[in-house]
Amino acid sequence: MIKASNMRMETEAAIHSLHGKLDTAIILSHEDNNHCLAEYKGQVCTAVWNPFSGYYYVDDIYGKVEKQEA
Repeated sequence: MIKASNMRMETEAAIHSLHGKLDTAIILSHEDNNHCLAEYKGQVCTAVWNPFSGYYYVDDIYGKVEKQEA
């Protein structure tokens, strides 16, 4: 399990607006599998880590986070 609160890792992730297709995102933090933050196309979004698939799932539709919250 990845456990880091302040990290910056570029990886392929499943993107909500792309209906789960993979694209590059930057993982900003990983508190636990269900509480992650990612940057996708300049927007900070919530994300989850799925250890079975090995991918982060970035919610760039409903999980947008204001910059000051991140």
